[in-house]
Amino acid sequence: MTRLLIVDDCPIFRHMIRSFAEMNGGIKVIGEAVNGLDAIDMVYQLSPDILTMDINMPIMGGLDAIEHIMSAKPLPILVITSRDDAETAYQAIAKGALEVLPKANISSENYHSFSDKIKLLSKVAVISHIRSKQKKKLSNLQLAQSKTDTQIIGIASSTGGPSALAHILSELPKHFPVPIVVAQHLSDGFLPGLISWLDRVTQLTVKCGENGETLLPGFVYIAPPEKHMIINSSRQIAYLRRDTSDIYHPSCNQLLKSIGEVYHSQSIGMILTGMGNDGLLGARTIKDQGGFIIAQDEASSAIFGMPQVVINAGYADKILSLNDMIAYLVNIFC
Repeated sequence: MTRLLIVDDCPIFRHMIRSFAEMNGGIKVIGEAVNGLDAIDMVYQLSPDILTMDINMPIMGGLDAIEHIMSAKPLPILVITSRDDAETAYQAIAKGALEVLPKANISSENYHSFSDKIKLLSKVAVISHIRSKQKKKLSNLQLAQSKTDTQIIGIASSTGGPSALAHILSELPKHFPVPIVVAQHLSDGFLPGLISWLDRVTQLTVKCGENGETLLPGFVYIAPPEKHMIINSSRQIAYLRRDTSDIYHPSCNQLLKSIGEVYHSQSIGMILTGMGNDGLLGARTIKDQGGFIIAQDEASSAIFGMPQVVINAGYADKILSLNDMIAYLVNIFC
């Protein structure tokens, strides 16, 4: 049984989260906190497996509470907030939260996926998260193969992806010589917050890809969740309409498949942390076209699902930690 602590100052949302989380069985709400200070006390008293956290609350907000909990008694945290707080919510990722979910997504139509997400995230092994005391150690990774002819990097990521993206992008130089395109699974309306946060942690320019835009080095183009971003034969950004039946949005498969078909052996695909198998078919296309695939290792992945299916299929040329991914890219391009 997954033990859940709910943190939100609104009684209506606390009731909704409780109802939909417990509806499928396997989850027991062991407490409700109305602010961050209460949440800290309840974490010590009740030892939950996971907690959901709002951002804007009286007395102590979610960011301060997350920082305290993740430095003193770390546990999986799912941020549930409004789209208006999207940028602030991604700051919570930097403090150790696992994922951001809009309150509008908590409904009777998707309570199955909501409760499944809580159960899955509750099993993620988290560690003390004290950013100010951490120093990244980059390995001197020896290259078995040079990819200096690479002209594009495509990244696929889902749960845990924003933190992984920030970790990688923060170490790349301003004049990185190839464009980077990203399909990160997101909820509608949350892309501006992610872009603002990532743009502050990297020297690269982070933006939403625009239809017909030509790709430039030193830029990171992130796909909006409302459509599927691809690269067309003119090496420009284009969009495909999202179908209501699409499970993953934006689609990692569509983006990676397109860069494999356009750039062939001059493409690198990177499969980062996330649940599901989105990115598998795209990785296969890149491999079939002579490109190169890097998969994140299990130890540094919040959720090993997406990298694991690519590795098990035999498509991964390298299996690397986040730090080794950084070292690999820096050694190739810089």
